[in-house]
Amino acid sequence: MYVTKVSMAMRMGWLCVCFLIACSTLGNTAIVHADNTSEISTTQLKAMFEKATALNKRITITDSASYLLDTKGNLWGWGEVDTCGCSLLKPKQLAGMNNLAQYTNNAALYKDGSLVISFYGKSAQILKSKNIDKIAGNYFLKKDGSVWKWEYSYVSWNTYEKKIEQVKGLKNIVNIANGDNLALALDSSGRVWAWGDTTIVNSSQHKSNIFTYDWFPVEDHTPIPTIIKNIPKMIDIKVGENYPVLLSSSYDVYAYQIRKGTKFVYDPVKVVEKAIGISTYSSNSWGRTEQYALRADGTVWTWGREATEAAARINEISDATYFSAGQSHQLMIKKDGNLYGIGYNSNGQLGTGAPVPVSNYSNPYQVKGINNVVSLFESDRHVLASTKEGKLYGWGNNENKEILPGEKTEILTPALISSLSNVKKVGAGEGFSIALTRAGGLFAWGLTEYFGLQGNVGEPRLIEGVPVNIKNFSVHGKKITALTMDGYIYQIGGEQGKEITQIDIDQVEAVAANWIHSYGIKRDGSVWRWSTSEAGIGVKKAVKIDGLKDIKQITTGYSNGEYLYARDNKGNIWMWGDNTSRRLDFLPASVITKPVNITGNLRSFTNQGKNKKKAPYIIHMVSGPRLTIAADKSGSLYGLGGMFGVLSNSKFKLNINGIFHNNSNYYILQNNELWVIGGSNAYGQLGIGLKSYYATPQKTLIDRKLITN
Repeated sequence: MYVTKVSMAMRMGWLCVCFLIACSTLGNTAIVHADNTSEISTTQLKAMFEKATALNKRITITDSASYLLDTKGNLWGWGEVDTCGCSLLKPKQLAGMNNLAQYTNNAALYKDGSLVISFYGKSAQILKSKNIDKIAGNYFLKKDGSVWKWEYSYVSWNTYEKKIEQVKGLKNIVNIANGDNLALALDSSGRVWAWGDTTIVNSSQHKSNIFTYDWFPVEDHTPIPTIIKNIPKMIDIKVGENYPVLLSSSYDVYAYQIRKGTKFVYDPVKVVEKAIGISTYSSNSWGRTEQYALRADGTVWTWGREATEAAARINEISDATYFSAGQSHQLMIKKDGNLYGIGYNSNGQLGTGAPVPVSNYSNPYQVKGINNVVSLFESDRHVLASTKEGKLYGWGNNENKEILPGEKTEILTPALISSLSNVKKVGAGEGFSIALTRAGGLFAWGLTEYFGLQGNVGEPRLIEGVPVNIKNFSVHGKKITALTMDGYIYQIGGEQGKEITQIDIDQVEAVAANWIHSYGIKRDGSVWRWSTSEAGIGVKKAVKIDGLKDIKQITTGYSNGEYLYARDNKGNIWMWGDNTSRRLDFLPASVITKPVNITGNLRSFTNQGKNKKKAPYIIHMVSGPRLTIAADKSGSLYGLGGMFGVLSNSKFKLNINGIFHNNSNYYILQNNELWVIGGSNAYGQLGIGLKSYYATPQKTLIDRKLITN
């Protein structure tokens, strides 16, 4: 019998681990059984549920902040707090936020019945009625069991329109919930009503699986509330995106799962038993919805928005009596009565009081303990750097031993990797590290089965099957594009495991790898590309990109599609590829099929963003998701892209020795000192001794007397 357990790191979209435990199946889904809760009576379950439910109106989680309403109606906040426009590393009572009955991320319900919303930095009173019992999104529930919807919309300059109307067809309602476009109401008899986007909850009533496109079903919008069928009596409701999660009167959790053998028919299925709380959140920007259940034994279980797999226990959480989930972090109360947080703390939203690096690009940090960097590469989780002396350093995540051997899972400042010397260049991929020695050997360590090296070993090992005369290489994801000293190209690794493929091209001088293709510059200055996504070993054809000549350097990235920047022998910068995300707002939002010279659009960091009369002669460039940085002969910096404004106000003006950028952060070598600017620091990638993500519960610095009487 099996059950899945998962680490908290996986909760935010990363690596999961499976263990054994008891379960059975209903349909396609494994149910978490009441293995160690069988002796808990229904009376005890009810008391635990009621205690957890009472806290739902008092604890609120937003993207970057946390709020607690104490027992006297005073609001406390920490993180990026909207009500004061301030950043708080530990909980603080918020001025003017007193005598509250409930607070959500956009509305406050006062004990005198005033419903006040925040709207574009302003406050507006929607109504005042002591009959209001609960607010959820832009709905409120009255004590008489009726449900109402409010709207407050912009009409013209400094003019807004307020509208309040009753949701017809509902009575004796005791709870409400609101998702992206789906609203739910629970009546006193345990029936659940739904209106809005009912595509999921009503999918089983469709006679056929009709799709408007290959993957989108016909949407079902129901303006009038209807009863959800085929579910037992419920006592609690939540909705994330348009996916409900429900708790029955038997304390079983139900979620929606695609019916086996259909394309788009969802059925409510039992996923967890003996639960006392449910929670969910959705993120349009992160593109996911998660659902959670708190069991009576204090454990927390989770699954995706479609319950197609067994619920997985979050290993790091135990002894919880309350749990609530947000986009970036979660809060819980444990049996000791204290509040704990888990997840991101980049804005102080865990309330631990610990210092955190800023989550924007306005504050550069010096990475101490390493100088004279000649090569640096950042993956999603870790960073490698080599110096002109050939020394190798690493910092960040070390779960796969991608930095050093041993049990240490995180390294927050640069650590010397003494097992390899005379390093010429470094690279970092998905759980692995790559180093090229001056002798031409290509070494890998960490998660290296992609390259035929078994086991997660923290010691660099030579990749076999490729020539030991490598001149240069480029890394992307699980793949390496290697360039030999005699101008040949080898593709190494990939989704299929060990793959070594020679590309049908020669006389190559430089390479750059991307998601779907890799690119190369030939000795004659022409630029070529070839596919890296096809499975199978064999020679692959390279195709020339027309319109580029005399090219000396290329960088490539991905935003809706691949794009390429190229520097020619006259110091000009050219752009080619996908611009549908408007990375460059002066170019059409389309795929650029003919290379465009963008040198004249570069803005100087030194001259307050103004261009010189003469276009700069660029000698080096790096490109990232939000900004391209280029340096001229004098060491002056130029930028192009959405992040120019904040970086132009930084200290980086002149005397630049190097620029490194592969992911979200920018590493700049100034007077041979390494500086970093950026907001990606979940695993300590900034190298400054701090991190912004915690996989284990961290105690919030708030007096537990404020939580319970």
